[in-house]
Amino acid sequence: MDGPLRLGDYLEDPWLRGHTGREFLGRDPAAERAAVAAYLAAQEPAWRELTGGWADRFGPLPPGHRLTVFLLAGNEADLIGPCLTALATDLRSSGLGRHAEILVVRQHLAGTKRDDTAAIVTAWAERHRADVTCRLVEVEWPAECATFLPLSRKLAVDITATRMLAGPRTAPVYLITEDADVEWVEHGRAAHVVRAFDAEPHLDALRGWHLRSLDLLEYLPLFVERLTWRACEHALADPRLRPERGGDYNFAWNRVVTAGWNVAFTMEAYALAGGYTTSVELFEDMDLGQRISVMRGRHTGTGFVPGTETMRWMPYEACSDGRRAFGALVDGSDLYGAAPSLDGFVEATARTRTWSMVDAAARAANGFVPPDAVDLVLERRREEVAAMVPDTAALEFVMDAAARALGGRDASALAARQREFLAAARAVAGGAPSAASASILRRETAYSTRS
Repeated sequence: MDGPLRLGDYLEDPWLRGHTGREFLGRDPAAERAAVAAYLAAQEPAWRELTGGWADRFGPLPPGHRLTVFLLAGNEADLIGPCLTALATDLRSSGLGRHAEILVVRQHLAGTKRDDTAAIVTAWAERHRADVTCRLVEVEWPAECATFLPLSRKLAVDITATRMLAGPRTAPVYLITEDADVEWVEHGRAAHVVRAFDAEPHLDALRGWHLRSLDLLEYLPLFVERLTWRACEHALADPRLRPERGGDYNFAWNRVVTAGWNVAFTMEAYALAGGYTTSVELFEDMDLGQRISVMRGRHTGTGFVPGTETMRWMPYEACSDGRRAFGALVDGSDLYGAAPSLDGFVEATARTRTWSMVDAAARAANGFVPPDAVDLVLERRREEVAAMVPDTAALEFVMDAAARALGGRDASALAARQREFLAAARAVAGGAPSAASASILRRETAYSTRS
């Protein structure tokens, strides 16, 4: 698995060709406003008309608005209500209820059947309007549109950007991107995002930690797959493995990767990077981080060096629906289909959403674990990492981090590690701060011993 585009593709991008090596604006609302105005002015007239229409409907952002949490939703009637409640709980626990909002883009393709997602969002927003603002955007893309994911993400941010310009500003604007199947978010995350960006003006993006449905992680192979992926992705972001330290390292993965959920970024960085690339079909979430690293990169005598040091991990957990990940492991398939592909992703999601969570969880808890299941997961993980790093030392370093995360390979050690991890994760889901369980959740710097 790789990012949507290669470095050379970004260097040929008309916007990024003129926006590499950009300096930080220092969280200056006036400078941020100028960057956003320049970005929006470069958009196609039809796009400005679309975003402007929604901006007019919602009105200007309040001068002290700090944070917009946005998410995409297709047919998510079964999941969208709990997701919105989880996001609102985070905003309330962060003390940002009146200085933030949730923006839902309800997107669909022309000619496809729609469920009650939009009606559920509208009713939820009305019930909770006293303590949180939730807005709904409904958009229909052409039936043949294969880039509806980046278009929908771009629409959410560009509406917010347009509203930002429509009134005075007293503080910079930040964004959190989420998915509609998020089950819970660690309390206080939104406050951390605002504090971190305010305190460190060089930061462009923050990436939190990803969990899948905790009941499904009772299935040992899925637990091993998820825990080793967390460890490997963290290790791949070690500063010593990034493009600034060695030009052969993978442009997509040797950094803090921006995902589609539990990720925050600044409006400044988004505008300077030119927003989402609307010609990609899949991994559009990673695309924004790649654009930012090109925007912050520089040309040298030996070539172009991306700038990856403006993106950082944040110690906050979030959990999404794990049925697709569980189904892929049980079936021996890829999360995103055989290619992987957009069609594979859509089909796998639709198929596994037909399972009830109760039945899936029961199957996970009582599922048969083949004797070689863990070995197969680790072999696949090693193949994936080997494609991301150019040398044996780096590969062993990353895989050592995965091994440490598991705490052992024998059945009893894995089972003990699974029980310990899930107990800590469930405590965080119930409102406990994850800092107290950081070592159990394997979030400490696991690669500090590398020479």
